[in-house]
Amino acid sequence: MDLDNTVELGAALLILVLLGFVTGQVLGRGRTASGVLEALVGHVAVPALIFMIVSDARIEDIGSISFVLAAAFAFYLTFMVMFVVAVVAGRAPVSEATIEAAAASHGSAGLIGVPLAAILFGFEAALGAVLVFATGVVVEALSVGVIQVAVRPGLARRALWSLIRSVALDPKMLAVGAGVVAAEFTPTLPAIAVNALDILGQGALAMAFLALGARVGRGERGRIGPEAPIIALVKLVVSPAVMLAVLIGFGGFDRVWISLAVLLAALPSAPGLAATARRFEADPAGPQAAVRVTTIVSLVTVPALALALAHGAVPLSTSELLAQW
Repeated sequence: MDLDNTVELGAALLILVLLGFVTGQVLGRGRTASGVLEALVGHVAVPALIFMIVSDARIEDIGSISFVLAAAFAFYLTFMVMFVVAVVAGRAPVSEATIEAAAASHGSAGLIGVPLAAILFGFEAALGAVLVFATGVVVEALSVGVIQVAVRPGLARRALWSLIRSVALDPKMLAVGAGVVAAEFTPTLPAIAVNALDILGQGALAMAFLALGARVGRGERGRIGPEAPIIALVKLVVSPAVMLAVLIGFGGFDRVWISLAVLLAALPSAPGLAATARRFEADPAGPQAAVRVTTIVSLVTVPALALALAHGAVPLSTSELLAQW
């Protein structure tokens, strides 16, 4: 390693120290150590990885409208399946049912899905995971918001705007937007910035899993209601099956992107849904229990699905599906 590279690497590490300092000062107040780790992952490491993936992609791949629409339709179908089950079978209030439906359809694609996709399928293919993540975030916000506004107009309008702001200002979503701009205009970043992004991106997966485990470990040990196993079944089994069926039905998508979308649909419920429940004055215990249950069960189901996809045991086209029958 020559002197220039050594200086650039040292400067990149200094940038990371400064980022950690700023994150700790701004977001770390009142948080535990695991909370600060989670903030670093969600606000720094994963956004850096997303920016690298999107900025290196072709702009025509980023604008894969048919893939985005198909993924959105699959998320919405899963949401409505769980919503109907919660209202009809579980007799849950609409405000609670929407949160349960979101827990069953919206997974940790942003926190662990994108880093996992980059490791398993390669950096270039991970663009599909970014598109699935962004689509899932938007569908969840719109689905929850529209239903809540319909049944509780006064409260829900304020909560909806709060939810929209949180989505728009989510560092991971901002990283998607910044990556699109960079992919379009291809600016030349300083070598120091590139090195810092590389280091963050490479460590994002390990940090994400540590943060997820820490959140589950320090979560409230409340009662696990009867809805939690149902949410887990829909999230870990029905959701990837619906995603696979919809993408095969639409047809014409890259096999790797289909595999990515199915795997991301099978990830455990997103940890941030408890905050969404509080916005709409719903009980956060349900989504918190769903996160714990789905995270624990997914330690078996997600690796099993990944192995099945890797060995061609899952049909990824209509012809393969008919051949298995």
